[in-house]
Amino acid sequence: MSNNAHYRLGEQGKGTAYDVTPLPADLTSPAVQKKSDAELTQTIHGGEQGTSMEAWKWVLPEKRKHNVLLYVRWIAR
Repeated sequence: MSNNAHYRLGEQGKGTAYDVTPLPADLTSPAVQKKSDAELTQTIHGGEQGTSMEAWKWVLPEKRKHNVLLYVRWIAR
């Protein structure tokens, strides 16, 4: 996980890290985990309006975005 994501999400991906407003999503929550891979990939790519999730479309190549998706699935285990 990048330093920026670690700062925002916390070590366990629960969205409880530092002072970020609005609070990031808890990646381990059922609300996040029930989303399809396509939905999560779109969020990683385009961000999510009204949240602290920024768009990564200009920063990460497709392979890295896929790795983020795999991480989101893995962290809930």
